[in-house]
Amino acid sequence: MSALFEYLFWTSGYILVLGILFHFLIKPKCNPCFGRFFIMGGLVVSLILGVGLMPYHASSVSESPGAIMLPEVVIRASGNIEESRLLVQDILFSTEGLVLISLIISLMIFLRFFFSLIYLASMWRVLKGKLINGLLVIPTKTDRSPFSFFRLVFVPERLLTDPALDNILLHEKAHVLKLHSLDLILVEMLSVVFWFHPAIWYLRRQLKQQHEFEADRFVLGQNVDKIAYQQLMVNFSFKSYNLPITNPFNVSPLKQRIMMMNQTSRKPLPGYLFGIAATVLLFAGITMLQTDPLKAAQPMEKQLMATQEVSSTDLSIAATETTPPASPREPERPADEETIFTVVEEFPRFPGGEEARFNFIRTNLRYPEEARAAGIQGTVFVSFVIEKDGRITNPRIIRGIGYGCDEEVIRVIQSMPNWIPGRQRGQPVRVQFNMPFRFVLDAKENPPTTATADESPRITRIEGYGYINGKRFEINMENLRLTRDEGAVQPTIFIDGNKVDIAMADLNEILPSASDIVHINVFKGEEAQRLYQHDNVVSIRTRRAKNN
Repeated sequence: MSALFEYLFWTSGYILVLGILFHFLIKPKCNPCFGRFFIMGGLVVSLILGVGLMPYHASSVSESPGAIMLPEVVIRASGNIEESRLLVQDILFSTEGLVLISLIISLMIFLRFFFSLIYLASMWRVLKGKLINGLLVIPTKTDRSPFSFFRLVFVPERLLTDPALDNILLHEKAHVLKLHSLDLILVEMLSVVFWFHPAIWYLRRQLKQQHEFEADRFVLGQNVDKIAYQQLMVNFSFKSYNLPITNPFNVSPLKQRIMMMNQTSRKPLPGYLFGIAATVLLFAGITMLQTDPLKAAQPMEKQLMATQEVSSTDLSIAATETTPPASPREPERPADEETIFTVVEEFPRFPGGEEARFNFIRTNLRYPEEARAAGIQGTVFVSFVIEKDGRITNPRIIRGIGYGCDEEVIRVIQSMPNWIPGRQRGQPVRVQFNMPFRFVLDAKENPPTTATADESPRITRIEGYGYINGKRFEINMENLRLTRDEGAVQPTIFIDGNKVDIAMADLNEILPSASDIVHINVFKGEEAQRLYQHDNVVSIRTRRAKNN
């Protein structure tokens, strides 16, 4: 499914650029033949380039700070009718729900296209047509405007004896000779897939207009009186026939057609070359973005989730009114220490696909009673590796919320069946994933905290972590006490840019309330030296400095 989304995304980008360039560079040139060529050629090229010109290059690391980010799983602590309502809401606003809605709309547009074909075919079989000027003319009982579809020309029966019939058939003959119906079929099929894209509907309308401009020029090129021909178009201007895949004689806007016929034919070659060159350059730019592995293959969350290998680690601060969570368990080290891939040609897959993975998690994962009773909710980020044989190894919590939620996520990850392993150049490889689990309480179970008139809400706990020289630096502050792993380097503390020569355990003497803290950063290495002239720094910014 991700490959399809990626194709639709990049193809939509090409189509958007095509529509903008046509509107500003090609449409004012008043050459319908080149305009039609530009639209159809651009759409075909967009469909081809959407696939991508170069395969993605896999990147690998032995200790990967990032990984492939899987879709978020939401775990709700509610039941019965409320749970059903929330489940339906999650489905409608989830990726699967959006895909379902998109498919329904595409199906409706396709049925409109399909029934138009059926209707034309039935009219062709029921009504008896006759060959006139090389066209199969089919008389209709209605008094609508004439229209054509490939070699079939549908004309009101009363016009078969009208002197204007020759000009009408000459116009429709231009549509037949130039294969305009083939263009309409392609554009209608694109509308089924890209119904959400405004540029498709704009180009579809402009393409029909270019068809009519071409046909009008063809008629006038046969020494037909211009005034009489324009009067004929006006006579049919209020009798349209709304089938999307036909070429009606009186396609609106009529004013543009008449203005186009009155203009002198121009062939500004430099303008055409500039339009083509601009299209090539912009398409090439999109192609470069599309084939860049750093931008096209790695999700942004991967960079945000890095902890060990960044020079500056922003400690995530969670404010609650409860006791600190249990320390996350130490990650298991797999026996196989080979390279771990974060981008591969063929990604690992859960048996049965994404829907089966979500169903497995929803069935097996439970909201811990401890967290539910304490009113704890939030997102747990877990990382794990899919081995060459599909086994799950090295599950570890990247960021947790405690109260049994971290342990529950690890338990479910470890209970998963073997995945279908990922492949690089046809060989199975180890691939690392990150997966967020969002624990959400029902509103009735998590009432908002209110404050009395003389007492404002106070935060009593801050939690987070960073890494200094490979040692985990744990912030687990109750009354603002920081602890660190044994053997870790003692960092230098700066509060609002000022160095503080005091032990970390005594921070509560300086910051009596956790609500004074805006954020905490850990700096190390070159960046710490550049900013603070120290190797390992914990920088605390308070609300007082922010207000100043």
